[in-house]
Amino acid sequence: MENREQRRLEGRKDDMTGTNDPAGFAPVVALFCTGGMEAFLSNAIKGILQTGVEARQIYVGCPLNARRSVKSVTRSYSADIHVVSNPRFSENASEMTSYSSFGSRSFTEISWKKVFFIRQLIEVHAHVVYADLDVSWIRNPLPYLIQVARVYPIAIQTEGLPRFPPALCWGFASFTQSKRTTAFLDALIEFHSAQLGSDDVDDDQVAAQHLIENDITWLRDICPLPEMLFPNGLGYRNLLNSGASPCRIEGELMPFVFHANWTVGIEDKRKLLTGTGTWLLDDAALVNQATATEAAAAGADLAAQSEPSPLLTVIYPVFDVRGDVDARVRLWTEQQDLDSPSYRVIVVAGAGTELDEARLRRVLRSQDAILRVAADGREADYWNEGAQQAGTPWLLFVEAHGVAQRDNLSTLAAWIAANPDGEACNFRIDNIGGHHVAALMKRWFAEIQAGWSASSTWPRFHRTAFAIRSDVFEEVGPFEPEYGQFAPPLLSARMNQCGYAISALPTSVVMHDDSREISHHHDDTADYAQGEMNARIANDPIFFEKYFGPPPSQDANMILAARHARSMVGALVVTALHRPRKAMDLLAQTTPLWSAALVSLRDRARMLAARTAADEFLVMHLPVSEATLWRRFLKAHSRVVRTGQMIWMAHNPLQSLQTRMGKRKWPIAATGRQTVVGLYSMEHLGEGSFRWTQPVFLLRLALVAGQGTLTLETRNLRPGLVASDMAVVAGGRMLSSTDIAIDGGKLTFNIKAPSVPPCETDVVVIVRELAEPSVNDQPGRRLGLPLFSISFNYVDSYNRSEA
Repeated sequence: MENREQRRLEGRKDDMTGTNDPAGFAPVVALFCTGGMEAFLSNAIKGILQTGVEARQIYVGCPLNARRSVKSVTRSYSADIHVVSNPRFSENASEMTSYSSFGSRSFTEISWKKVFFIRQLIEVHAHVVYADLDVSWIRNPLPYLIQVARVYPIAIQTEGLPRFPPALCWGFASFTQSKRTTAFLDALIEFHSAQLGSDDVDDDQVAAQHLIENDITWLRDICPLPEMLFPNGLGYRNLLNSGASPCRIEGELMPFVFHANWTVGIEDKRKLLTGTGTWLLDDAALVNQATATEAAAAGADLAAQSEPSPLLTVIYPVFDVRGDVDARVRLWTEQQDLDSPSYRVIVVAGAGTELDEARLRRVLRSQDAILRVAADGREADYWNEGAQQAGTPWLLFVEAHGVAQRDNLSTLAAWIAANPDGEACNFRIDNIGGHHVAALMKRWFAEIQAGWSASSTWPRFHRTAFAIRSDVFEEVGPFEPEYGQFAPPLLSARMNQCGYAISALPTSVVMHDDSREISHHHDDTADYAQGEMNARIANDPIFFEKYFGPPPSQDANMILAARHARSMVGALVVTALHRPRKAMDLLAQTTPLWSAALVSLRDRARMLAARTAADEFLVMHLPVSEATLWRRFLKAHSRVVRTGQMIWMAHNPLQSLQTRMGKRKWPIAATGRQTVVGLYSMEHLGEGSFRWTQPVFLLRLALVAGQGTLTLETRNLRPGLVASDMAVVAGGRMLSSTDIAIDGGKLTFNIKAPSVPPCETDVVVIVRELAEPSVNDQPGRRLGLPLFSISFNYVDSYNRSEA
């Protein structure tokens, strides 16, 4: 509430109050934190949030060895703040566990980590603003930087020195996704690579100065930020408000940020921020918190000396039990062959869950506990609550309908002892037989788990029973319960992304008690599909496609909304009328689009659901062969997934590119999944990301007024294209050949806004098909254009052309 009220109060009446980019893609704020700098990270985040920037816009990079402490800080403000770690950020991490003084080797290491971080973010975000941790935010600079970005792709703070070229300060900088930005960052990284192995490695700021002095034309793309609006340490007196002015001054200095540089040492930086009123934390509270933490640790050590500490905690969620809770829990508390003091069991239930606690406590031991969460949540809510209260080195997450075996915990304890550096492991899962669905589910689970264990893919948690080291879970977790059944797979992907391994316990089995009704399995599948779709739009598309493939609105078997299918059919028909020699081929391409064009997503979902209900009846009640049973079971499962995806897409229609006035550019990595229909999976070329289109694809533009140029960047990956190889239909009108220009790696189309703007316009591009060769007897893809980015420029507004 306090942050929300503060944001409301900070909503000033001046002309730059909005945080979001007019194009519809908000800038992201990048910070980089190593061990020992958590207090400065907290101060930076507090200042950023108080200016009105949303938590979801903040990305904090850190080495893996600092991820736990960094996440502790970010979670104290909001779970929406992103924390990014990878092996490249963690090189020489042991040298970066405390404050690094200017000029030291570790300072230089950190300075390059932030360049790598910016380069990574700019590939998927249209606008990245980077700030060092000793930068305190006073007012929201993002609207100002958005205005700057319309003219300059790069803007950097300066050191305030009497020299030219200006001494640029990389402690605060703004970057927009553009060819010149990536060229500049790549030139910096190349400069750094050439120095690796030498005793004298320049930091990022020195390297940038070398580049500019050797090629002064870089300054055409770099805006030196005004020193009065972005003051550094030399300008601290301007923030002191000391003494009355000698005369009346019309106006006042209103800086956006203050950068506490030009002083060395963590305490001097803190003093400088405190003296200027930009240290926002209560140091006394920090000291008290640290003292309390030390006291708790000391108490834990004393307790450990007096009695053995449990090795692990079994977290049992009272959710979809499929049996008696007491009987299920007793298998964990009374029927394990591991010494009782070596583990504890926490039973977690919702506040409204019917549970005979008195009866259940007779099954529990003194070290076990029952937790109630505030509301009736999902399974992952209960897992998170149990993990928070566990206090043991290892956590064992189980499903309520998993049936424990006597050797489960002793096998896990033996594995932990034999693998002291182990990070996580799965139990082997088998299925209880004895009912109609059991054989199907047993075969299905076996095939799924065999696929997960293949060397060609990444390992997943088996949600029935899996263990993870507590400190690892603290770093990569928690579960994200809003994604339902999809929460464990998403955590598995984050494990793999962070370099953690998921091992197997092949000799110990937890039995899965399947529901007797196939419809129950389908309900879980539908929940998984919805959770995956919700997670897809909330996560980095490169990360998501790497682990979970392209969205259902892309690739060869894409799901189309009826209005988009009608636009594509209409464009093909219009083009056929204008090009009669190619009419038969063009009209043939409408064939797979008609079913989508004539039936809405909701109606198609209803029809699929009806077919699934018929298959459920067949599986449960009809005497058919085993082969037919298995085939219908698989088809029904796939159909449930597709039905869920259609329903989700009907509720979350395709977005439009918000062109507004001026020139905007969007990388395909960030916008393709939201604004373009007819794309394939993400691919990479060097540091660049792109997607191939299908021969017919559609993008949506929100046009304002006048005429503009739509530019598709292909980087000449498909050379030899001429205007006659393509047709463009915008708003039902086919563009003439004079409205289409091909300049090497860029295709430009003149687009006119409708007479009654603003209006969303479908632009359909039809390209001569490029047939991909077949591989391993699998047909190749039907390709159109390789898209790296999309740009739109209103020709009747002032724009600075990109060099």
